[in-house]
Amino acid sequence: MRRLPPSKGPSSEKEKKNRQKVILWWQRCNTLSINFIPHHEPSSKPHR
Repeated sequence: MRRLPPSKGPSSEKEKKNRQKVILWWQRCNTLSINFIPHHEPSSKPHR
């Protein structure tokens, strides 16, 4: 069981929400990139 240090009081809720937002954002970006970039193309090539 992990416990946050007591110094983070009410901000912990905000941090949780922010983390969720970041995770959702990352998931969306990942899915977009997967859908956008063809799989047969080498990932080393910059696609811009």
